[in-house]
Amino acid sequence: MALTITNLGTAVSVLDDQALAITGNTASVGDMVVVVVAAANSGSNGASSISSVTDGANTYTSRALINYDPGAASAGATLDIFTSVLVSPLSNSTITVNFSANTIQKAAHVYRAAPGAGQVPTFRAAGVGATGNTATPTITATSVANGDTIFGGLANETDDTITGDTDTD
Repeated sequence: MALTITNLGTAVSVLDDQALAITGNTASVGDMVVVVVAAANSGSNGASSISSVTDGANTYTSRALINYDPGAASAGATLDIFTSVLVSPLSNSTITVNFSANTIQKAAHVYRAAPGAGQVPTFRAAGVGATGNTATPTITATSVANGDTIFGGLANETDDTITGDTDTD
């Protein structure tokens, strides 16, 4: 049996609160949970305001903290990707993304990567695809081994309407 990727849930908030809760998560010991977080860079002087991901039983590691900082709080955006290979199962559990104060815009998406028989999920590498203030960012090419799975995300500070392309590659 091959690796199975499941969308566990999403949370979005535009309130001045310090957490996002993604509820109803179910995953088994040995599964990898991937949490993709985007937020305004509301920390002091434009620093990242994303602090941690918790579920009460497992440890989540930040893998790709990318902060676009034009020099002022909430003038840019931050992307962070967290992973955890579960040592405790999740059963209708809540995964919480924590932020420092004053983080108004934020979103998180949670995925479950369930390995097939005899497989063990492993985090390999994180790369920065693009940062900066451009309408069309250039993404750095990365080599990917056959059989690897890629998770990516985007954090964007804009009031423009974003239209995704229809490419499914």
